[in-house]
Amino acid sequence: MNDNRASTLRSRAALRSWLLWGAYALLVGGIAIVLLHWIASIPPENLFESVQQVKRLLWIGPAVQVCIALWIVIAWRKIVHFGRSRRIVSKREHRRLLAARGKVALILAVYLVLFPIGPDPIFTFLSKL
Repeated sequence: MNDNRASTLRSRAALRSWLLWGAYALLVGGIAIVLLHWIASIPPENLFESVQQVKRLLWIGPAVQVCIALWIVIAWRKIVHFGRSRRIVSKREHRRLLAARGKVALILAVYLVLFPIGPDPIFTFLSKL
């Protein structure tokens, strides 16, 4: 009887997981449809102007990623404890992961410099100093 209950709990968890991913896919698809509709509705003579307006908002993506990276570094202890409580992190890995906060911060900083921010804006900023 106990095995049947565990099986039911696993299937409910799997259903919740699939529903969460489905909701995420609907959200991303909805945003894509809205953006495509907006782009298709722009008259060709105003396209250049619209591209310039969008370029002014490009800093939002890297800014959000920097905020997320800072949150990960600041909340690293809670993230590792959450992983331990969910049995994602084993008991023997727990201390090593808590001690790896500096390495995680370094990896996130390198990622941010290489990809979302990029070396070109950094060199441009440094050249203006």
